[in-house]
Amino acid sequence: MPRVRTGAWKEDINEAKEDGSLTMNIPVFVRALEIAREKIKTDDELHVFVEKIMDIDHSPLTMDDVEEVYNQYKKD
Repeated sequence: MPRVRTGAWKEDINEAKEDGSLTMNIPVFVRALEIAREKIKTDDELHVFVEKIMDIDHSPLTMDDVEEVYNQYKKD
């Protein structure tokens, strides 16, 4: 069941990190899947990519967030 956002974003973000969830719109989700499918080659790389996405401290995630995470990931 989807959670209802209350507008108290900071509290929602902390709660989301505790329960392992995050918020993004469908185009951002599709882009993250494209990166995972086309660019990431190993399970370890996928875990690093996901962990970096989970480290973002605002919600909802944007396309720029996902692209920035991937660009940082490529440099590491």
